[in-house]
Amino acid sequence: MEITRTTTVAELIALAAEIPELMKMTLGGLILMANAKTQRNDGLSDQMTLSKFYEEWYLQIISKRNRQSEKTVREINTAMKYWVEYTGDPTLAEINNFTIDKFAAGLYQTKKKNGGTLSDQTVKKHLGAIAGVMAYAGPKNNQYKRATCLMAELPEFPTINKRADVNSRKSALRSKLLARQGTAGSMSIFKDAAINHHEFFLHLTAEKASSLTGKYGTIDVWKLLPNRMNHYWDVLNYATAAGSMVTLSGGTATNNPAVNAQFTRKRVNLTELQKKKNYS
Repeated sequence: MEITRTTTVAELIALAAEIPELMKMTLGGLILMANAKTQRNDGLSDQMTLSKFYEEWYLQIISKRNRQSEKTVREINTAMKYWVEYTGDPTLAEINNFTIDKFAAGLYQTKKKNGGTLSDQTVKKHLGAIAGVMAYAGPKNNQYKRATCLMAELPEFPTINKRADVNSRKSALRSKLLARQGTAGSMSIFKDAAINHHEFFLHLTAEKASSLTGKYGTIDVWKLLPNRMNHYWDVLNYATAAGSMVTLSGGTATNNPAVNAQFTRKRVNLTELQKKKNYS
């Protein structure tokens, strides 16, 4: 369902259950989105692909307005070529977090002419190029005032470094837990005794997010509430980070990447340990 000027409040509430990011939008932002969906005279649609949006609108409007250099345009063209190859170039309406993970996984497996693979820095550059184009297809904000509102929310792009971006991961987890069960990106709680679910729930609600706005936009900052335990919440956060790294390494839920671990330590029993320590 799309947000138009004929969308009722009841329909908007139902849609917000599927897309939690709508709860953060202002009334003015929703009105702009509704107007964009109801009447468009620019020829744009959420049924167009990202590559078509890039060629027909971004290059003609944003690139010229920002006076992007030939080098920058070439870099975006290269990233867009990889996007089409690894994702199949879905429509804007079909793009989600899984699409981005698929794109990132393809980048990490790209072979260079010298036989190696793309570096973390190169992967980060291509992800940033695609994110920059896609931002103009998403909701308007202070940084992207000329955004077209073709996408109700933008997908999450992975942070390319050796550590998990804790704040963004926790915000993504919140969205997954609030999403309607069975929808793309939703998360279901394990089956267990009610008492264990209650303890797990207490840990999941032990932190509160506040918005912090700076030079590069607005982010969520998570802080622990007084006298609360959050161990399960932290563990869940790092488990999802590990899952993303498995995806980026070419693995899937049932086909993890090979790990060549070697265990060289000899197993010892208590008797041998006591003799070594002269306890006997």
